[in-house]
Formats: sequence, C-alpha cells, structure tokens
Amino acid sequence: MQELKILFDISVLGQGLIDKRSRTGIFRVTENIALGLAKQKDIDTYFCAMEFINESSNYLRQKLELSRISFPHPSSISRLTHDMLCQTRDKLRQGSKQSPFPKRALSKILMEVTRPIMRSIIQLTQTKVMVKKTDLEQCNLFHSPFLALPNERLKGKLPPVKFMTIHDFIPILYPSFANCYLTRWLRDILASIDSETWVLSPSMATKNDLCSYVPNFDPARVIVTYLAASDRFHPCSEPHMMAEVRKKYGIPDGPYFLSLCTLEPRKNIDFTIRCFFKLLEEERFQDLNLVLAGTKVWDYDNIFNELSKNGRLKGRVSVTGFVADEDLSALYSGAMALIYPSLYEGFGLPPLEAMQCGVPVITSNTSSLPEVVGNAGILVNPLN
Repeated sequence: MQELKILFDISVLGQGLIDKRSRTGIFRVTENIALGLAKQKDIDTYFCAMEFINESSNYLRQKLELSRISFPHPSSISRLTHDMLCQTRDKLRQGSKQSPFPKRALSKILMEVTRPIMRSIIQLTQTKVMVKKTDLEQCNLFHSPFLALPNERLKGKLPPVKFMTIHDFIPILYPSFANCYLTRWLRDILASIDSETWVLSPSMATKNDLCSYVPNFDPARVIVTYLAASDRFHPCSEPHMMAEVRKKYGIPDGPYFLSLCTLEPRKNIDFTIRCFFKLLEEERFQDLNLVLAGTKVWDYDNIFNELSKNGRLKGRVSVTGFVADEDLSALYSGAMALIYPSLYEGFGLPPLEAMQCGVPVITSNTSSLPEVVGNAGILVNPLN
C-alpha cells in the first residue's frame, strides 16, 4: 500500500493571523485539520500557501505543534512584492488627498482599478514560492480547505489526487448575505473543480446545494464530513473563571442568553434583539440579559439601530466584540442558552460547541442546522 503524503494549504490560517474577522468556523476547521495531520504518525504532511505566504509562515512560527511540518519560507521576491504593493497603496492614498474630486468616490475608483492588478501580481509571485519542488514531487494528495484549486499552469504539477472543501453556497443562493469577495471566491472554486476532483462538504444540506447547482458533477465524488467541536470546549464549573470572563467583556451579573456569531445580516441578530425585547416586555424579567459576542464583519448597522430604538432596554444587551478562544468555554457555560437563529449555515459550529459545554441550544430549523443539533436542540422558525 502506497504511503499517504498530503500537501495541505494553510492560507486561511495566515489570513486569520492578521484579521480577526477571518477567525470564523472555516479558520477553526482548517487549524484543527492541520493539528490533526501533524499528530498522524502514518501520514507525511507538507504545508503550502496559495495566498498569505508571509502571514502563514508567521502563523507557523507561533504554533510549536506544527513547527516540524515542511513549509516554504517566503522568498525575497515575495517580500519585495509585498513592499511594492504597500508603497503603491500609500501613494494612491496620498494622491486622493490632493485630488479635487470627492475623496470617497476617487478612493473607490482607484481601488477598483488597482485591485485586479495587485491580485495578479500577488498570484504571479506567490505561485512560484507556494511549495517546495521536492514536496510537490513527494506528495500524492492535495487538499485545499478554503481557496480554489490553482490555475491550469500549476494545477497539472499538483499531486494526482485533489480534494476541495466547499463549506456553503451562501454567496450564490443568498447573494444579499455575501459581499463581492465571497461571491468571487465561490465562483472561482466552482470553476477550478473538474470531474477528477473530490469535494468535501460539512453537511448534507451543502452537498444537496452543490449537486443542485452543478448537476453534471458526480454526487459520488462529494463526501459529507461532519464537523466536531474542539476539545477545548467543555463545561466550566469554576465560578471565579466565569466571573473573570464576565468582567473582561462587560457582562453584568444575572442570567443571560448568549448569541455567538459574526455580526452580519445572515446571522439574524437584529431579529434576535427584537424577540429579546418582546420577551422582557411580556414576562417582566428584572435581571435577564442578552450577550452579543462576535466580530463586526459587514452591514451591521441594523443591529445597532435595533438597539437604539429602545433606549430603556438597551442596557440589557451587552456587545462584547471578539472573544478569545480561551474564554469561550466559560462564556458558553455561564449562559442560560445559546440563541442561534441564523438564516442559513453550511454547518454552524457554535451550537455544537455550546452543547459540548452543556448549554441548551435554540436554533433555526433551516439549512444544515437540524443536522447539527439533531433532537438535542430546540428548532424554531428564524422568522417567527
């Protein structure tokens, strides 16, 4: 039997190192796969990065568990290109300040003109250093957990067996819930797969979406691989730890419902707030709070507009922002329940993490979420 040698792309880990907004479920999944591969004694693992090479290298320096895995160090041309792009960006910004045109309009035009040029330069230089030639020759399987497969020039040089993870179809099925970057990201992925590609899907719902949208793709080549919560999530029964987390994130004393997700329209947070305020009005709870934990991503004005509509009850809602991994178990464990009425999820890790901490879950009866919680969660119509 041929020895398994995997080439695994860690670009998303480099991206997450510099941008907390990218540390979502996909980041967690990729990180745990990398850590799991590193522990396998019967598998040889090699890392590469199709994007964010410098950042991916820096990420590995901070992860001692992954330090022994082969990874190409950023070359001088990669660093030089990065410096040139930064200088170009700064000159464009300086030029916009001196222009008679409206700054916002000019800035937008400049970014739209230069973005494809900058992206092409990055791809041109990074594909030369994404992986060592010796690693390419040794590996027999390539897995991209986030980005599209490389272009045809490099694709033929990759290992013979190629795996691509498609996490969800949000940008295509619900374009109003996605920005232009995510839409382009998914279309690039779909354009890069062929009849020889294997696709990993985190849920049957996502597999069905893929097979419906790409009817010519063989369903037998789509493998559903359900996700699991990390071992770091566990019931916390230490009062002092939960008290420290409350203090750190400004959560008042008393019971609270928890919402843990990125702040964006798809998560249905403004609706959650309306339901919570209605509950307070009808049941006259004196000490019940709602904790909104998560990073601002985009189009989150409706959330804060909803809060401002009811100044009297606004103080019963705590907005924490990003919560560090080491604080999540205590945050989950202190909650009465996790409220997760998302309108669409390719999988949805927070409900699983909450249940692993022993916390009840109220979530949507749509998309993949019934698969995630099974009969252990309370399923509701996210619009009712």
